[in-house]
Amino acid sequence: MESRGLGTRNVSIDAFRCLLMFLIVLHHASIRGYWKDETNNFILPLLYTTLIFWHVDGFIAISGWFGCHFTLVRFSRLFGVMLFYSIFHSCYLYFIMNVPIYNAIGVHGGWYGNTYLAFMFVAPLINEALLKLVVTLPRKKVFIIWAIYDIGMILNWAPYNLFTGVLASGAGGFSIMTFITVYINVRMIRLLQLETYFTIRKFCMVCALYFIGCLVFSVSWATYQICAKGSTIQWSWVGYTTYNSPHVILMAIAVMLAFIKWVRIPHWLCKIVAFISPAMFGVYLLHGATGFGNYLYLIPERWLAESTTLSPVVIVFVAGTFTFFTCIVVDSVRRVVVAPFCKLIFPILRSWDTKLEL
Repeated sequence: MESRGLGTRNVSIDAFRCLLMFLIVLHHASIRGYWKDETNNFILPLLYTTLIFWHVDGFIAISGWFGCHFTLVRFSRLFGVMLFYSIFHSCYLYFIMNVPIYNAIGVHGGWYGNTYLAFMFVAPLINEALLKLVVTLPRKKVFIIWAIYDIGMILNWAPYNLFTGVLASGAGGFSIMTFITVYINVRMIRLLQLETYFTIRKFCMVCALYFIGCLVFSVSWATYQICAKGSTIQWSWVGYTTYNSPHVILMAIAVMLAFIKWVRIPHWLCKIVAFISPAMFGVYLLHGATGFGNYLYLIPERWLAESTTLSPVVIVFVAGTFTFFTCIVVDSVRRVVVAPFCKLIFPILRSWDTKLEL
């Protein structure tokens, strides 16, 4: 027996969200753990980054599919998680690592969270503009305007990589404009109901374009790892793949549509997926913590590297899996701890949201 939903949740999307977070953890395990000091081990980050670099854009695609709306409850929930882990990380650094607390809010990998919170204020305006565009203009003109916007974004990405030679690695290749670009494309697909034209053949074509793009425009983190170590190896003189690269955005949208259209979650797995999915934002903040998050990678990576003959690819996969599920357990404890406070404050915020809607 299979199921797409559980109550009001879309379990296929929940599963996609969990997969995205797992891929992010694997990505970081390949570049931040035991292997980060291996001078000649550039193949490992190159392999993992090329295979899964669309993970962050996938989260934006989910928001675009359902439409992001600002509410006090949603904003407070996300900001509360960021505040909790910022304080948690700072206390860990101060009491365990003996590092002074310099800023308890918005540090330790919170750039994505900060960008998303800022985007929540912009999204309602985008929703209204896109809806008016689709309703008032002929379909042909809508496609023309959409194409002009995407061409402009491609030109904005290309000079950044082709002409300046800037290494757009990590968060440097990500901005609120990337959020808006991915969001607009997914919203247009949803509003125009273009997902009905998405087939397995087209999905395979997007996958092929993605890997070709990663070969032509070398993956930023892999290139950064090589260049930072003074290596003479240069994977591409053309440019670098970043979060706002067209092939990365296309791949993220294609995988999300594949989950929506074809993935069926077994019934026995639905409750598990629905339970752990809300923990993904906490997993993101926790696994990226300075000191604490890296330590979660190092424990299994160092032990497996020194006591087994497993390949680095397998070791990184095991370390990423260990980190992923450890963070889920920790965030589950956080959810239990803050549950009484949420039950107290969220009804008040919901009433305010209702008044704002009226």
